[in-house]
Amino acid sequence: MTATILRLYDYMKAHRMLCVLSFVVVTLLLVVSVLRLSYKEDISDFLPVDSQHHNALKIYQDISGANKIFAVFQYRDTTKTDPEMMVTSVDAFVETIQRADTAHRVANVMSQIDLEKLSAVTDFVYNNIPYFLTEKDYARMDSLLETTDYIHRQLQQDKQMLLFPAGGLLSDNIQRDPLNLFTPVVQKLQRADTSLKFELYDGHIFSPDMQKAFVIIGSPYGASETENNAKLISLLQTCSKKVMAHHRNLDIHIIGGPVIAVGNASQIKSDSILSVTIAVVFIMALLLFTLRNLRNIFLIALSIAWGWLFAMGGLALIHNSVSIIVIGISSVILGIAVNYPLHFIAHLTHTPHKKQALRELIMPLFVGNITTVGAFLALVPLQSVALKDLGLFSSFLLIGTIVFVLIYLPHLSKVSKISEVSLENNPIVVTIVVVMTLVFGYYSFQTKFDANMANINYMTDEQKADMAYFQHTMMVNGEYQKVYAVT
Repeated sequence: MTATILRLYDYMKAHRMLCVLSFVVVTLLLVVSVLRLSYKEDISDFLPVDSQHHNALKIYQDISGANKIFAVFQYRDTTKTDPEMMVTSVDAFVETIQRADTAHRVANVMSQIDLEKLSAVTDFVYNNIPYFLTEKDYARMDSLLETTDYIHRQLQQDKQMLLFPAGGLLSDNIQRDPLNLFTPVVQKLQRADTSLKFELYDGHIFSPDMQKAFVIIGSPYGASETENNAKLISLLQTCSKKVMAHHRNLDIHIIGGPVIAVGNASQIKSDSILSVTIAVVFIMALLLFTLRNLRNIFLIALSIAWGWLFAMGGLALIHNSVSIIVIGISSVILGIAVNYPLHFIAHLTHTPHKKQALRELIMPLFVGNITTVGAFLALVPLQSVALKDLGLFSSFLLIGTIVFVLIYLPHLSKVSKISEVSLENNPIVVTIVVVMTLVFGYYSFQTKFDANMANINYMTDEQKADMAYFQHTMMVNGEYQKVYAVT
């Protein structure tokens, strides 16, 4: 390996134009390869699922409502209740979506319960009730009818139900089943009890206190495809702002699984950019302080940039698309990649002859690169698509950087001196490091593992409050599933 790289160094040193040409050609090929690459933002890529399980997950999301977005209408002044104004704003919101959705991003919008469909379904069930009954149902009905006061208590309950706002919807069912004997058969469609967690006003869905109204929007992209969902959510937020502009006492919050997934992806990207920016600033500041040479700092940055281009081009040869989230996370590998050009440039101060410095560094850099790349390649056999890409991108980044350092960097670098400042002999620096170590060490004992999987998602305080209220109000005892099933 050492002899081969040294011969290549001698050949390129003797043929400068060929060296430049090879660098330009390889770089252009990598750029062309990267241009073929498309980008996605799917959080579910981090889950260890194959194609079959991925389809099952999509079906589950459709059934469970995980791909639903909810627009929650609420009064700013909670002392006032005006259902008519709320209904008007809900209808205006739906009309605004229909006009603005020119790209057909919205799968469906449910602002009212389809009473005709509800009636048709319940009619079918009651007209064919004998086909749905089992032996256990007959035994249960016999047991109920043998109870002395069952008929009296059930009729009293029917009377109370007819007094509730939702009683009009249940009156037909009560007429067909006044003794409530067939409830287990139809309870998934319409439960005839007083535990309903929503109210209906002119067919619109309201909270029990009539302070909130709900609109359910379907996302055709699923719950975790954040790139397209981000555009959909932006559309809904724009429409909500237009409606709120005409209704001053109204707030509209957009919540749901896709909204949280978009927030997670956005937070991961922003955190990645922030962490990488901080790392780059500190690394460059340290390099400027020690190297005192802008040319060498530029060459270090060029080495990492070329390695990043190599990684993107390598992924493009394997996949047609790559997760932007993965690229953001993989950028932390820059802290490892910067060591390769730094070792070579720093070594030139001790060994002023480039070939000699290259000879002494080839094996240490090569062996260190193999072990680190091997560690990241251990992610490739995993079932998670995102973790596979993470391992491949990190490996390609390190390989591309080491290739640039061993082949091209020796022809670009110059021998220069490094600052003789010794940080370990500076009492101020040593004191700061010791104090920070003690402080961080003290607080590290207060860090605990969070076993609550619900905290894995990033949500704003407003989203947490909305989701808590919504789940308590609309999803207790399966009420949401009932509303969704009949509509």
